[in-house]
Amino acid sequence: MMRFELDLPPPPSSRLYISALTIGLSYFLGGLIPLVPYFFCDTARGGLIWSCVLTGVILLVFGVVKSMPPGPCTPLIWIPVSSLLVFAFVWFRLFSAGFWWMLCEIRVLGVRWWLPGF
Repeated sequence: MMRFELDLPPPPSSRLYISALTIGLSYFLGGLIPLVPYFFCDTARGGLIWSCVLTGVILLVFGVVKSMPPGPCTPLIWIPVSSLLVFAFVWFRLFSAGFWWMLCEIRVLGVRWWLPGF
């Protein structure tokens, strides 16, 4: 596709390792950053709240950086706010689904189990 449709030259072979390292570190840090508050909080609820706050702040910063055009223009405010709104919507949906799942009773091999809440 790069050669025939976009008329781009093939990337140099040294770029393969840099791309793999960039993608690997991005996945590692993207998964580690929301987990950091759990290391410092005593309860899972506190870790969840601080994790959401930290992730929201990082999304706002990322949105501001992403919306900054080159030059002396001011950043658009809608891009960071829309990133935060999408995060809040997804968080609410996942948290509410998890909350209802915790209230459900599970039967495994004839044994009654209640999912533990926090």
